[in-house]
Amino acid sequence: MAETFAERGAETSSEPALPDLNTQPTFYRSIPFFQQTFPEIPADSVDVPNLRTREMQPLIWNKHIIQNVKDQTGYDVPYQKAWYSLKMAREIVYGTWESSVQKLPAYLGAIQKYNPGTIVEWKHKGFQASTGKYVMGYVFWAFKPCIDGFQFCRNVISVDGTHLYTKYKYKLLIAAAMDGNQQVLPLAFAVVDEETYPSWKWFLQQLSRHIIRGRRGMCLISDRHGGLIKAVREGPDFVSPHGVHRYCLRHVCSNFNSTIKNVVLKDLCWQAGSEYQLRKFNRIMDEIKKQDVKAFAYLDAINKGKMDSFS
Repeated sequence: MAETFAERGAETSSEPALPDLNTQPTFYRSIPFFQQTFPEIPADSVDVPNLRTREMQPLIWNKHIIQNVKDQTGYDVPYQKAWYSLKMAREIVYGTWESSVQKLPAYLGAIQKYNPGTIVEWKHKGFQASTGKYVMGYVFWAFKPCIDGFQFCRNVISVDGTHLYTKYKYKLLIAAAMDGNQQVLPLAFAVVDEETYPSWKWFLQQLSRHIIRGRRGMCLISDRHGGLIKAVREGPDFVSPHGVHRYCLRHVCSNFNSTIKNVVLKDLCWQAGSEYQLRKFNRIMDEIKKQDVKAFAYLDAINKGKMDSFS
């Protein structure tokens, strides 16, 4: 076992030896990073605190590492070194991003085994002969209870995408429905590389095949992403006469505000999109035109019949 900080200090320095950290109540795990780039602190003495309990305390930040080392040893650990230490500690407890992706097929396979009827679909980018493994492109899944529950929901599906804040810039696509009691039912999920026409087309194809299953009169609500709009136009379930496509009013107002940057006009935009009477709608649009002609032109260019406040 490597020597402790106190033992090394007694041999190489005339300064008083610090307490043996191995006897302290806080648990430390060996990380070679400190030994290589911060040699005055050996790897087996100072590192991420409470590593064994990290599963119960996931919100440990750099400042906690720096302060803990300062309290225990008197040394100020640079921010970057604390960051790398925390990164390596997380990999010890939770694994790397790469290992997590490699476990995904087994994880989804286990869900299918213990939740029969759950759908999982893969689309690979290719096969690496050197490793004998497929390279993940997209993966789609829908839980059996959600598939069955959709028959009791309205003929309306909302879809959206969000960033996965990981080492790799993947996106999570989500489809959801709402029942008659205003409760949201998640229908399906997919992890894709980007929100593009091919990824949205593939997601909507899986949605039609496994969720909609020939159900007519469907309404799809989404933002106005160019790739998504193109994919919707090519699918049979969300175009006339089988279904319709509408724009999410919240996204319309958010994009409107990002361009115009006026909260008052944003509120008027929401009011206009929420109106059911043409007379009241035109009155609000006239008010927007009086305040900002460019704002009016922005909204006037949008297909009014496609805006929907259901989201």
